[in-house]
Amino acid sequence: MDYPSARCALGCGGFKPDEHGNAVMMDQKMPAGVEAKAFAITVEKEEGSDKPTSPVMLMGTVPAGA
Repeated sequence: MDYPSARCALGCGGFKPDEHGNAVMMDQKMPAGVEAKAFAITVEKEEGSDKPTSPVMLMGTVPAGA
């Protein structure tokens, strides 16, 4: 599978899993003119980061036309 490069990554918010390891992110706005091709989760410092600073832990692609 061809994953988008981390060079084109954008920070889109953070979350903290609950005591059971569950978390949900909803209603994250993409910048105008940006079309998501994939989403990835990295582990970052609590204050966040504009770009990933750690390895990708989970990644999924967005189907064309979604």
